[in-house]
Amino acid sequence: MAGLRLVTLDDPEVHAADPVAVGPGPAPDDLAYVIFTSGSTGRPKGVMIDHRGAANTVQDVNARFGVTPADRVLGLSALSFDLSVYDVFGALAAGAAVVLPAPARAADPEHWSDLVRRHRVTVWNSVPALMQAWVDAPAAHADPAESSLRVVMLSGDWIPVRLPDAIRRRHPRAAVHSLGGATEASIWSIHFPVGVVDDGWASIPYGRPMANQTMHVYDDRFTPCPVWTPGELWIGGTGVALGYWADPVRTDERFVRHPVTGERLYRTGDLGRWLPDGTIEFLGRDDDQVKLNGFRIELGEISAALSRLPGVAEAVTVVDTNPGTGRRQLVGYVVPADPAAPVPAETLRAGLARVLPEYMVPHHYPVLERVPLSANGKVDRGALPSPWTRLAPAGQPAAPGDDVERTILAIWQEALDRDDFGVEDNFFELGADSLHAVRILGRLREEFGIEPDADEGLPMLFDSPTVAELAETVRGLLRERV
Repeated sequence: MAGLRLVTLDDPEVHAADPVAVGPGPAPDDLAYVIFTSGSTGRPKGVMIDHRGAANTVQDVNARFGVTPADRVLGLSALSFDLSVYDVFGALAAGAAVVLPAPARAADPEHWSDLVRRHRVTVWNSVPALMQAWVDAPAAHADPAESSLRVVMLSGDWIPVRLPDAIRRRHPRAAVHSLGGATEASIWSIHFPVGVVDDGWASIPYGRPMANQTMHVYDDRFTPCPVWTPGELWIGGTGVALGYWADPVRTDERFVRHPVTGERLYRTGDLGRWLPDGTIEFLGRDDDQVKLNGFRIELGEISAALSRLPGVAEAVTVVDTNPGTGRRQLVGYVVPADPAAPVPAETLRAGLARVLPEYMVPHHYPVLERVPLSANGKVDRGALPSPWTRLAPAGQPAAPGDDVERTILAIWQEALDRDDFGVEDNFFELGADSLHAVRILGRLREEFGIEPDADEGLPMLFDSPTVAELAETVRGLLRERV
């Protein structure tokens, strides 16, 4: 390679160099990395993790799941997301290999399957939504008897109760594990091996603390809550972060000493309760913060950004479950400044995309006359209308005008499992989400042979949210290829 000079231990200049002693490596309590998470004020929080905390989690996972040099870990998480800390350092610490997707196909389940087959991937580590997208793509899977997958680690969001069995049908030798915790506690702090899922379960149990870590369910006086009694979840032990970068006030708010034991704890803001068998059940958040697809999101931050857009008087953001897909999605309710001229959803979506990361941009924007309030003056989220009741397109669906539009319309109908819309209806207003988009992109690749690059991919569909618009984009890509 031009400009590259190879130096080896046998080179004369290396032998002639002064043998200076190598300095000491980092101490266990030295800073290892900083990962930034969303904040309600709009200012991200930089979580400081030391080497001891990260190494403890990595070593625990490798020992718990018997990771060896023979293993291959599929790295689907972005480096800004702390699941990637295990993908890289966990695999390399065990001498295993990390398998990374091609940037242009990072969201393509068929590409994942090709990597799993070609490299004999044995360890999967992702948020549940990515695994759900994979198992929902039957063509992406080989014969179950040939599957190399042996460990599946799911974390970062609620695990659908039917997902573990769906995984095992495709990958019968894979052991499914739920992991949880907080970015502020070195990736994971709690673990639950998901065996047989009881028909009566509403959710997968959170589990038990991992090695050298503690989990507590306390009331507001730091008194342990009895079995079945909800309380706030606190994390202690080796994994607790050093604090927030350059933010001593917020650090003092969230990282505290127990008034009796003196143990340093992180206040998660999550609710949970002990079950009789000694596991913890996760009950959700006690504030306006949610975890969606592995990302910690302050709903208030989205609402504030939405309210600042031209033409918006008020805004409320919630997470709701699409009854058609069973997936949780962000919904931005909007009170327009001019009720006679509400801002189009595409304009709102584009405005938020300029100031927020993609994972914080809602796909749905129902219009309200006013924000419903409870008796104590707070937003009454239970009174918000369901965004899914208005998904049926009004009027006669527009028919496709050529073969490209006909093909794309058929792909959309297959992916959305409905045929009551036309080429002018909006993808997101039909109740679709990013996982539908992944399926559609895969089918476009099959039908038209187009390969969007890393900067196109999903944004191509977000920027062309109707069949007619997407058909025009596809025609352009086909013309470029000629």
